[in-house]
Formats: sequence, C-alpha cells, structure tokens
Amino acid sequence: MLSHELSTNIDAGVSLTGPKIGQSIFTILSSEFSFARRLWPLRKVRALYGRSTPETYPDVQKAVLCGSRATGNYNPGSDIDLTLVGGALILYQLNAVAMQLDDLLLPCELGLSICHQIDKPDLLEHIERVGVIFYTR
Repeated sequence: MLSHELSTNIDAGVSLTGPKIGQSIFTILSSEFSFARRLWPLRKVRALYGRSTPETYPDVQKAVLCGSRATGNYNPGSDIDLTLVGGALILYQLNAVAMQLDDLLLPCELGLSICHQIDKPDLLEHIERVGVIFYTR
C-alpha cells in the first residue's frame, strides 16, 4: 500500500474500493464503519506525530509503519508496529516516544523499535519491502 493510499484511508476513514454489485446499503455502511474503526488508532498516532515539532523528537528522522497494518492483512485487535529511524536514537528516546503514545489509550498494543538496533535481517528486509513512511521530519 502506498503512503498516499494509507494517508487517504486514515484521513477519510473509507476504503479505496467501491461497493460490489448486489451489496445492500447496510453491508456497505457496516463494512465502512468497521474499516474506519480499525483505522482510528492510526489516526490518533498520526495526529500525535503531526503535532510534534522537530524539537520534540530531534533524533527521529522518520517513523515507518510495518507489520500487518502496513501489509493490510490486520485484524481489529492487531498491534501497531512502528520502527523509528535515526542514527543517534537510543532506548531512552524510544521509551519517551512510547510513553507519549501510551497516553493515547489505544485499544491495541503498540510495538516500537529502533531501526539501527534491529539485528534480524528478515525483519529489516520486511521493513524495507512493505514499510509505509508514517512520519518524516
């Protein structure tokens, strides 16, 4: 999914696919409501990053959405996986970001990682291949 598509879906709360022939309005509305309900945690996280200035997170160059939310095969209870990119990031800064995101009281788990501290080549390849840039300075 392209970053623009993710942004459109998150901001509008609607999917990019139209109704199928023979679908009832109830089916369409309930599926759109379900879609919007699954994305609202991402809207809250994006809003937090949107309010942040470069001074708030000086070493975070970008945040990359990865995992099932990036690939599109997530369930309503799926966690939100974000990898923070920045050469000087340390665990203390990751914890500061985690505490601020925890204040959002999201209905799902939030997984944060620092890109240069990931030592699993498969995970780094996954982030590179399917990761969606969620925040950039």
